[in-house]
Parts: sequence; structure tokens; C-alpha cells
Amino acid sequence: MSTAAEVVGPADTHCTAMDGTEIKQEIGMCVPDTGGAAGAGGASDDAGSSPADGGTGDDGGGDNGATSDFGATLYNHEGDDDDCKYHVTWTSTEVKEGAGVTFDVTAIRRADGKPALGANVQIEVFMGNHPTPTVDIPTKELGGGKYQVGPVVFDTPGRWTVRFHFYETCSDAPEDSPHGHAAFFIQVP
Repeated sequence: MSTAAEVVGPADTHCTAMDGTEIKQEIGMCVPDTGGAAGAGGASDDAGSSPADGGTGDDGGGDNGATSDFGATLYNHEGDDDDCKYHVTWTSTEVKEGAGVTFDVTAIRRADGKPALGANVQIEVFMGNHPTPTVDIPTKELGGGKYQVGPVVFDTPGRWTVRFHFYETCSDAPEDSPHGHAAFFIQVP
């Protein structure tokens, strides 16, 4: 596994307050998402089945300040989810146009440092308004907050956005919901 496809840039600091205090959102119980109809793979409506579902301002254009309903897209291969619930790291098999790429993702709860178990990680992959041609992307839980997601095909070179969704079947309405997202820029040569 490698981080060669990461787009190097500023480190993620959105979960650090101005006074240097770490922001760590407590995580409560999963309340089932009854508002969104479950789509393919059991993901709710905000699973981002297309870039139009949350890609606004998140087109891989390189502006880390651009945000969507999901928060800013991050540089590098690690950072915190949009609600400061999880610290997320990733590696991948070799990223190249037309090849199946598999991601190894680790999610650790920020509040207590424990692994995010049973997160049923889903992935959304797009460049601007162009989604990956891959559908029904499998996820395998490896234990200890580690997940294997893919393979995913990138069908054109350029800067893509890869967004990982955690606990997607839980409603995102309660502030302490386990539901979360973390997006990263990926460079496809």
C-alpha cells in the first residue's frame, strides 16, 4: 500500500481551536436514518451517489477552503472528519488511470482514541461532476477500525475527490451521531 496518490498540501487543522485546544466530538448512539430512502448498498440519500449530492465547492480544484455539506476536502493522507469525531488515515494500491484501486482506511474516534468499529465505510469518488464508473464498491471490515474499500476505477487523469462515509445508515441529525465524512484529494497520473 502507498500514499503516492495523495495531493500534498496544508495539514488539516480544522479540529483545533484558535487557542490550540483539540476539538473532539463525543459520539452517541446510532439513530437509524428514517428520512432518506436506502439506496444501493444500504446508503442513505446523502451517501453521495453522484457528485451533485454534495460536490458543490468540492470539485478537486485545489481550494482547501471550499466546503460543501460535508466540509472541506483535505490534502495529504490523513485528517479529521467533518464533525471532528474521527481521525482518518488512508493508503491505496497503485493509483493509475483505468486500474482497480483499493483503499485501506483507518478511523479512530477522537474523543477516546478507540477504533471506529462497525462503521460500514462507503466511498464516493468524483472529479468535478464526473463520478467514477465503478458501482457497488465493496467494503470489508478488517478489525481495529481498519477497512478495505474497493476496487475503484479512475477513468481519467487529474485531481479527484475521494470521500469516505462512516456509519451512513445512522441519521446525521443528532449532533453526537456516529455518522461522519472525510474527503481527500487524489491525483491520478
